[in-house]
Amino acid sequence: MSVTNKIVIVGAGAAGLACAISSATSGADVTLVEKTPYLGGTVAHSLVHTIGGLYDDVGDYINGGLPVQLAARLLEADSRTCKRQMGKLWVLSVDPAIYEQVIEEWIGQYPNISVLRNASPGEIHVGGKNKDRVTHLDVIVGGDESGLNQLPTHALVDTTGGADVVRRIAANKFTSGDALAGLIFQIRGVVPNAFRFPKNVAIQRAVQKAAEAGDLPNILRKTWFDIGIHEDEIYAKASLLTHAYDETIL
Repeated sequence: MSVTNKIVIVGAGAAGLACAISSATSGADVTLVEKTPYLGGTVAHSLVHTIGGLYDDVGDYINGGLPVQLAARLLEADSRTCKRQMGKLWVLSVDPAIYEQVIEEWIGQYPNISVLRNASPGEIHVGGKNKDRVTHLDVIVGGDESGLNQLPTHALVDTTGGADVVRRIAANKFTSGDALAGLIFQIRGVVPNAFRFPKNVAIQRAVQKAAEAGDLPNILRKTWFDIGIHEDEIYAKASLLTHAYDETIL
């Protein structure tokens, strides 16, 4: 296959996976580069159990194609997967482990998608008449320079979420700042339906007041509670600035 059909995608979260599948479906030769051993990004590995952006305010699909295919695969893979309403929003509730399983199987169906795991981008090589095109990307596998792969590419796509590749090309275009991070806890053994909307809102307010009064840790002031896919399961989602994280706050 010619270099004009080679696509390198860095980051195997939702955006990277969608790009890989759509490119491979169009006949491109795709290399998917992921810094961890696993595919799936935050949904699979950060306990994000609700997938938003699939449905409009009445629960119909906003877009066809891959979003509908993804939902169909998840619904088929696990009977506990379900579409549900959260206030004015509709989301798809899913077990993160099932999501990872479905993604791995889906990507595995494309022989023209190669996956490099435990891999990170290295030097970016440019060329062309005006030195304005990326011709190759060095990828380091396993953190060892001996595992260097030089990938020729017609198109390089950065779906890392932190612009890890773009920063190497145009670092002067970025300014430093703080990102809001999520600290998520999966809790089992809860009384069934005790946290089902809108009960979770009332509980959140009570917890917030207790934290403000000093009766609970301060981190609980901004913690949201949501039901999981098991009857006795909830997810507690705390928000904090990344630089403020300290395990002693727990």
